[in-house]
Amino acid sequence: MGTQIILGNTYHLHIRPGLDIINAAGGLHQFINWPHPILTDSGGFQVFSLAKIRKIKPHGVEFRSHLDGSLLFLGPKEAMEIQRALGSDIAMVFDDCPPHTSAPREMRAAVERTIRWAGECREQPRAAGQKVFGIVQGAATPRCARNARSNWSRLILMVMPSAASVLVNQSPK
Repeated sequence: MGTQIILGNTYHLHIRPGLDIINAAGGLHQFINWPHPILTDSGGFQVFSLAKIRKIKPHGVEFRSHLDGSLLFLGPKEAMEIQRALGSDIAMVFDDCPPHTSAPREMRAAVERTIRWAGECREQPRAAGQKVFGIVQGAATPRCARNARSNWSRLILMVMPSAASVLVNQSPK
């Protein structure tokens, strides 16, 4: 097939099979027998997709496990710690991924949270050679997207010169 990179989901891998099992195998590459790059999503997409079983807090998100209802907190520190333990080649910063139908006020709040959380992510240790990519939220509102890109660009230039931005959450149009 020629696949050169695959995606691992931090939230789901953390819940099942869990870090103990993956670490016992020698990390995510060995666990899945994949010699090529792996990008891990921070779990931020679950802020959107599991909206019915989560509560957004200033420093992260409380989830109720979709498997057993147990409480799980995921924030910038936890997301980066899990991605470091997984040993992915590219880790994504933890973000708040709002629906593209969000009101402008909600979109601005998500953009501001994502930028703040990105700053917290940059302070966390990384696996050897691990790159950190940022996420630009607010694409459904051009003004929010410009603000996000502007703030994110400053954050990258100040601290994360090897990072890149990924634009997500655009409307299907």
